[in-house]
Amino acid sequence: PKSMRFLEAGNITKWVRPIRNILCLIDNNVVNFSFGGCKTSRQTFGHRFMDPEPFTITDIANYEQSLFEAMVIADRNTRKVAIEKALQEVCENHGLILNKDEKLLEEVTGLVEWPHILLGAIDKEFMELPEEVLVDTLRDHQKYFTLNDKEGSLAPYFITISNMVTEEPEIIRAGNERVLRARLYDAKFFWDQDRKNTLFSRLDSLKSMLFQAELGNQYDRSQRLSELASLYAPSEYAKLADRAGLLSKCDLVTGMVFEIAEVQGIMGRYYALHDGEDEKVAQAIEEHYKPSGFSDDVPTAPVSVALALADKLDALTGFWAIGKKPTGSGDPFALRRSALGVIRLLTHNELFYPLKDLIDKAIFNWKKSNILSESQLAKVSEELLDFFSERMKIALKDQGYRPQIGISLLDTPMIDKASANFTPLLIERRAKALQSFLDTEEGHDLLAGLKRAGNIVLAEESKSACSFHGNVEASLLREKAEIHLYEALSQTKEQIRFSLDVYDFTKAMEEASTLRVAVDQFLDQVMVNVDDKNIRENRLNLLASITTSLNDIADFSQLVLYVK
Repeated sequence: PKSMRFLEAGNITKWVRPIRNILCLIDNNVVNFSFGGCKTSRQTFGHRFMDPEPFTITDIANYEQSLFEAMVIADRNTRKVAIEKALQEVCENHGLILNKDEKLLEEVTGLVEWPHILLGAIDKEFMELPEEVLVDTLRDHQKYFTLNDKEGSLAPYFITISNMVTEEPEIIRAGNERVLRARLYDAKFFWDQDRKNTLFSRLDSLKSMLFQAELGNQYDRSQRLSELASLYAPSEYAKLADRAGLLSKCDLVTGMVFEIAEVQGIMGRYYALHDGEDEKVAQAIEEHYKPSGFSDDVPTAPVSVALALADKLDALTGFWAIGKKPTGSGDPFALRRSALGVIRLLTHNELFYPLKDLIDKAIFNWKKSNILSESQLAKVSEELLDFFSERMKIALKDQGYRPQIGISLLDTPMIDKASANFTPLLIERRAKALQSFLDTEEGHDLLAGLKRAGNIVLAEESKSACSFHGNVEASLLREKAEIHLYEALSQTKEQIRFSLDVYDFTKAMEEASTLRVAVDQFLDQVMVNVDDKNIRENRLNLLASITTSLNDIADFSQLVLYVK
């Protein structure tokens, strides 16, 4: 992402680093071309310090071995395995436990050619710092691996991966310890200074910190979050949610967070506890940014959940009102992630909160703030509900549901987005029951019958250039099988509606499965295309009504796409 630009022979070349040599062979022959001022050749180089002289590759079969002899492990996976093995050996030799970090391991593997493991020490005076600050400094800033003792506590040691072997490794170790010591002195200074002032005393400082140019400052936002979180929280937690919202952004103006942005929220919890705030308030300050992705932990404490919902819905409604919506090419304000966070908060905690109600509360909060106008907020609710519908389809797919499940539930008018039924938890439960049903033999057979019926109707509609909407005349029913299907459809539709009203989605699927026999009997025993026009059209309407009778569950016309 940070390529360099350099001048070669009057031309500007963009590459990760200035190019000094290009080895390019096919069938052991040099492929002749130039790039960045370099011509291709058989020449390459080994380790920059331990074996810096150029050498020639005559046979590509010897490429990796030649580089290995020149102190370069060319294969990335070989380097990674070597680092993992060395890390484990050091830990075993010193009675330590490695804090496994796959992301750091991948990064370090790409930084070294000839890995060499060194164990360093952390001065004891720094071990009183919050563990998250220590880990962040070591891992993100220094690329060091952190370690635990046998009791599971953070140990005063680290492991660094050097890119070379020297006769005096102590010099490299001491250099790494010295650099770390300087960073941790800064962190300790901020830690000591920040605790001299309470979070609440920092509230006014948020007035000078912008949230977004059109949406006010962080002080304004903390007032909105305070109000909104108290509305979202159960009544017995409303006051705590109010306090948590008020203090939620105060750690942004502390020295520690200014220095290490990754610990925002985390430091808010430490400082709130130091100030004597309620533990539930401190916990909410830390957790209100979560979940930040599909794999992130989801808060479960009521105050934390209320504040996390407030944080995300305040941002979604605000940015939507000023037209800063996600596009196909970008989402600079992470609004897709915020919407997914709302969905996961509601489903994970089994909260039956209608989305429209949550969104409308956030919009009303904006109106009270007088930052946004009525016209800006006019269509936010409707548009955000559509946006959430799309995000729920993606969330269901990420959980392993077939794509048509989300489409059949959310791309139809069967669930009114403005109703109490438009809640992520109910939609997820409906999707689970629906997919479980479709995975059974009864479900598959019913879909097969629906597809046959649909194909007959479609064929006749194309011939007659008219539509069949399921308006069946009982007086025109003649055959025993069609009378049975008509009665079964009427009875089943009522039973399905009752089950859905009490949110028993599994029972609704069971009732839908009872139609299978009646559908099969009709298709096997009744001639649809009879000469009598009225009877023919009535039977086509009866076939069309099979799918529409199930529309309270889902759009089965989408689901029949499963059937081959």
